[in-house]
Amino acid sequence: MVAPAIEQPDLNTCDECGSTYVAAASRMESLCPECAHWLYGYPACNHEMLNGHCSRCGWDGSHSVYVEKVKAETEDSAETPEPGSEEE
Repeated sequence: MVAPAIEQPDLNTCDECGSTYVAAASRMESLCPECAHWLYGYPACNHEMLNGHCSRCGWDGSHSVYVEKVKAETEDSAETPEPGSEEE
């Protein structure tokens, strides 16, 4: 008896960061879930890294220079309170 072939997921390569990712895990055809999240606000993958790749979406942890900048700006704005929003 021949064992059934194990179906491998279709993989894409992210146009932004260059990481391979599972095509079905991203709502955008040419961006991994991580870049789609940071660039277009799509839901973030709750990454579970295993052997250098997310076991959920296949992302390898790569970021482009631009995505790193967007992340840094987002983190900076989250740490800086809006004027007049300070608690008294």
